[in-house]
Amino acid sequence: MLRKIEYMDNLSETDNSIRKYILSYPEKVINMSIKEIADATYTSSATVLRFCRKVGSDKFSDFKIQIAKEISETQVGKEKIDANAPFTASDSMMHIAEKLYTNSRNSIKDTMDMFEYSKVEDIVDKIIKSKVVDIYGVGTSLSSTFEFKEKLLRIGMNVHLEMNNNNQVYQALNSEMTHIAIIVSYSGNTEHILRIASILKENNTPIIAITGMKHNKLREISEHIISIGSYEKADFRLKMDAFGSTMAMHYILDCIYAFIYNKDFKQYQKNAKRNERERYRNKLI
Repeated sequence: MLRKIEYMDNLSETDNSIRKYILSYPEKVINMSIKEIADATYTSSATVLRFCRKVGSDKFSDFKIQIAKEISETQVGKEKIDANAPFTASDSMMHIAEKLYTNSRNSIKDTMDMFEYSKVEDIVDKIIKSKVVDIYGVGTSLSSTFEFKEKLLRIGMNVHLEMNNNNQVYQALNSEMTHIAIIVSYSGNTEHILRIASILKENNTPIIAITGMKHNKLREISEHIISIGSYEKADFRLKMDAFGSTMAMHYILDCIYAFIYNKDFKQYQKNAKRNERERYRNKLI
């Protein structure tokens, strides 16, 4: 819920006032009445209720429950987890393990909550109907895609994934409208990724962007978007490493694979078994 509120845009002045107050004082809000929030934000109770409905809660009480639950889930004991530095030098191994578990769980939950299933189904249908699935990424984002590529190959899909940046450019240059491109980039502003997206756009190749929720250039270029739920900064200089965002990327790719598989379960299961038999028969282990 707080994630949705944080990244809401095109808001009126009154809605933005409510948004800022909730993000600044979430622990306080869960103990306030609708009138108290209206008074604190110089709005009205009706305006606060409309704001709640915009983020998916029909009732103000449900809205507060969701915020309280989210506050609880972002903590280990009474300690709030910083997604950019989820552990400290003084933490025990057990405490680190608990914090990383909570951080990963929260990122996956936030990602799932942002799924717009009608749009995701449209994405899945387009992947299935495409002649070739081209995958792009750099760094951590690229490493998240290797297993996804292998899974799609196993069920008989035509998938391309180049590790070298120059080869990714060639792959994009050779793409056209019968292909579909999946670009994984948390920041959505990497120079190489934007170059790839620009080439794909010129070639009329549909683009599916798996990227962070904050407004970025990749979101502007892409026809289809699946958002990564994570509080991490995009810049590695501002965080320890990619923790929750990487887990969320894997989760999205696993979901896409499962959604594809479920569209023709028996056939894909048959393809996977056949390909595994052939792999073992030819000792490609």
